[in-house]
Amino acid sequence: MQWSIRETNHREHGVHGDLKTCSEELIDLVLKELGVGFRADIIVSDCLLLELKCLDSITPIELAQVINYLKLLRFKRGFIINFKRRLLKEGIRRVSI
Repeated sequence: MQWSIRETNHREHGVHGDLKTCSEELIDLVLKELGVGFRADIIVSDCLLLELKCLDSITPIELAQVINYLKLLRFKRGFIINFKRRLLKEGIRRVSI
């Protein structure tokens, strides 16, 4: 996959903008070509991501997953809802980028 991203020509795919935007758009294009995707648990009104978990605790791995989903969806905010807590309010964590 690294080779594909390096070898892809910006003009070939019609990607314009600053370097960061171009890189993100190219990565999206390459991932789509490779058939790689992800499955978000719940998307509310095309602006809010809800990721449902049932874990003893939320680790940096789950947090990174939600941040990546937010970036791919181009959302600013999401919530991790962990149902393995005594009270539901103890299991809600807000994630913003």
